[in-house]
Amino acid sequence: TSTYDAFEAIRTADGGTTRIFLFDLTTRQGEFVDYTEESLFANVYSLTTSAVSADYTALNTAIYLLEEFLFEVDTANNLLTIEFEGETAVQHTVAFDVTDFQVNLVMDDDVQVSQLLADDATYDWKNLRLVQVSLSGARERKGVTYSTSLSANYFPRNVLSYDG
Repeated sequence: TSTYDAFEAIRTADGGTTRIFLFDLTTRQGEFVDYTEESLFANVYSLTTSAVSADYTALNTAIYLLEEFLFEVDTANNLLTIEFEGETAVQHTVAFDVTDFQVNLVMDDDVQVSQLLADDATYDWKNLRLVQVSLSGARERKGVTYSTSLSANYFPRNVLSYDG
């Protein structure tokens, strides 16, 4: 009951709707949906969500409260923007004069991929060893172009909680 109360408290604090991630432990597929209501009837706890693209069974599905961020380069204006929690109508500028933004996933066998595909039989998030992020920018001032770049590597801590 405390878990359900926590979900309700977060949804209420978010103004009545919050994003959750549904994950089928058997098929290893998941998706973000909007969670709008909960109910308890005859010891069965139910969540009301936006439409889902797959069937999720009660005993094989995990529900996560995750923050979802989408970074994108606006090439027309050289801006790095961010969308938060699927809010596509509102994009916030993170950086100006951006010329390139790359994210690469380094797998356990040192192969680099740019995305994990749901139907990929070779790589899954559990094979993820490192996330490499690089950002470049340039600006012209008084006839001189100044450019800079930065990069960082991140360890995917959720890999440590993989149980299968």
